[in-house]
Amino acid sequence: MKRIAIYSTAFLISAIALTSCGQSETTTTEAPEKPTKHMEVPDVTTLEAAKSIFAERTAEIIGKQKLDTQEMHEIHMSTYHLEKAVAYFAENSEGAQKKAAEDIAVVVEEIHLKSESFKPAETKAEIAKLSEMAKAFSANF
Repeated sequence: MKRIAIYSTAFLISAIALTSCGQSETTTTEAPEKPTKHMEVPDVTTLEAAKSIFAERTAEIIGKQKLDTQEMHEIHMSTYHLEKAVAYFAENSEGAQKKAAEDIAVVVEEIHLKSESFKPAETKAEIAKLSEMAKAFSANF
């Protein structure tokens, strides 16, 4: 029995060592962050739905102040819905409104990634951008 425990411990230590060897703090060419899809959200199919979701989810995200674990999770989940509303605007608008929706989509994606990775300071900075952009964008509703 002792041999099995010793071999199991040795295997575990080897696995941990191998895992950590492949990760470097000084890597200069990091792959861009990619979102993990935690939930399926239906596409937004009407202008009224897009406006409603945009207003609701933007207010939810902007209203977060503590940016603790719970709020970061809530922000992350809200971005799934907000992304669908913004995608509707980007696909169904023209000119300046389309460009604004595309720019907002980039910021929403950054919020998604930063909240998912639990980066409160970076998330807060992106939320500030969203706040300003959303005010100007929704003025055209």
